[in-house]
Amino acid sequence: MTAAPPGPPAALSTGRSIALLVSSIVLFSVMTVLVKWLGVIYGVVIVFFGRAFFALVPVLPLMMRHGLVNALRSERPGAHAFRCLVGVVGMALNFYALTVLPLADVVAIGFTVPMFSTALSIPLLGEVVRLRRWSAVVVGFVGVLLIVRPGFGGSAVLSLFPLGAALCNALALIWVRKLTRTERSETIVFYFMASSAVISGALLPFAWRTPTLLDLALLVLMGLIGGIAQVMHTSAFRSAPVALLAPFEYTAMLWAVIAGYLVWDETPTLWTGAGAALIVASGLYILHREIVVGRQRRKANA
Repeated sequence: MTAAPPGPPAALSTGRSIALLVSSIVLFSVMTVLVKWLGVIYGVVIVFFGRAFFALVPVLPLMMRHGLVNALRSERPGAHAFRCLVGVVGMALNFYALTVLPLADVVAIGFTVPMFSTALSIPLLGEVVRLRRWSAVVVGFVGVLLIVRPGFGGSAVLSLFPLGAALCNALALIWVRKLTRTERSETIVFYFMASSAVISGALLPFAWRTPTLLDLALLVLMGLIGGIAQVMHTSAFRSAPVALLAPFEYTAMLWAVIAGYLVWDETPTLWTGAGAALIVASGLYILHREIVVGRQRRKANA
């Protein structure tokens, strides 16, 4: 999950924005459970296609608000193409990770996106990252090491998949920030979902397994839930400050622990708990420093 950059404030109350975000996190968590459940049975390609194709259903009405032609118009097709490429790779890596690792581990490692974003902002955005934020990045990756514990099991190599997904998601987030200067949010989401559906659809003949009627219904439900959650998530961040909403993103860890235990009898280790705590603390501190630095810049430019 990647937070959409905030747009102009809308007429939503703070409480409703928080409710929208928390609801989207719950829906994303349900979607993740379905991805893991169906991915083990049918593989990544089929699940990827269901997630992308059926997610377009709730996105299309947003496109129609501005007229389909206007909504599809873009001044930066190359930037869209790169965002879609890294997004597709990131989603595929994450979906595969869900099929081979405990749910809580994948979600916790996924919280490293702010750390990667901080490091990548130097070459890609020309930002200056000072010692405090670098220290937070180091702390976050110490948390990853606690979860992975190289040399203490067979999950170290597999953990490269969610780490790779986080790196791709960080790249996608930076490109989304650039795109929102000229593009509508729904246009960005549509092109990503459409490209994901086309790419995974092209691979379907090589990975097809006919689902049962129940599993087909779950595939459709998974995509619809993902699309609705994306719309709610974007709406929340366009209606309230990132500083207010971002901490609620970490409630996904709670749902992951609950779902992993109830569905797969996965009990997070103390190492996972300690590592997740460090990663969350690191992400929140990076957010805090970004807010402080942003205020200092605005004062300097005033």
